[in-house]
Amino acid sequence: MLRRRSTITKKEKVHKKKLSIAHLHWGFPPIIGGVETHLTIILPQMAKKGYKVSLLTCSAEKAKARESYCGVEVFRYPIMDLNWLYKRGLQGLEEEVTHIFTSFIDKTKPHILHAHNMHYFSEIHASTLERVAKKKGIPLILTAHNVWDDVLFLELTHKIDWQHIIAVSHYIKREIIGIGVDDRKITVVHHGLDETKFHPRIKPLRILKKYPQLKNKKIIFHPARIGLAKGCDISIKAVNIVREKYPEVILVLAGSRNIIDWGATQQRDIAYMVNLIK
Repeated sequence: MLRRRSTITKKEKVHKKKLSIAHLHWGFPPIIGGVETHLTIILPQMAKKGYKVSLLTCSAEKAKARESYCGVEVFRYPIMDLNWLYKRGLQGLEEEVTHIFTSFIDKTKPHILHAHNMHYFSEIHASTLERVAKKKGIPLILTAHNVWDDVLFLELTHKIDWQHIIAVSHYIKREIIGIGVDDRKITVVHHGLDETKFHPRIKPLRILKKYPQLKNKKIIFHPARIGLAKGCDISIKAVNIVREKYPEVILVLAGSRNIIDWGATQQRDIAYMVNLIK
């Protein structure tokens, strides 16, 4: 009796094994920010679904160089610290970046490389990642959480061979299409929320104990790090108008410490915004 030969594809073999996805981003808690918060939600969810998930990110004070976070392997190196890189400069880093990226990939053995916001800040990091990914035959995906208005953004979004780009909003997708990227290469995937942590039934006792001035007040929360890039100045101007009719309103701004402060602009931004408060 003849038996039919197996026709299992390479893709099916990968899925029979545990699919390994290696992420790269400039920050992760205790560094805070929108992308960082997103990663604390999505990466553990991917791990729960049975994927092998790892993250290459920056070193941080009191954080271990290698640790496990909710089933995610986290690797930390100074070479991913944008605050340090801004002060040091990006020259002469190619050899070290190549070594760390290669070592990370060899340890995690990913089937997919998934970079977050690596279409800006450092050409050395983006081009090195592209080169190592091609050498090892690993597809390279970009999630674009932000867009910028200068040549570096244009070049790294265009010239790096991202196999696909995930845009976190239709606005981001339109902006990337606007610089000439094929729209078929971009998919919009909105951020999800962990509804066990973010919901209207949360008990505020711990928060009110720490910030008693918020008790019995109408709170408007601006959920972003403090800075002009996040529109905090617009929120302050708007609340000045709102408080003329509703004086009990309080605007809460967050994210003044442990942030990625590329360009070291936050303190200057805060000084400007203090003068807007009435």
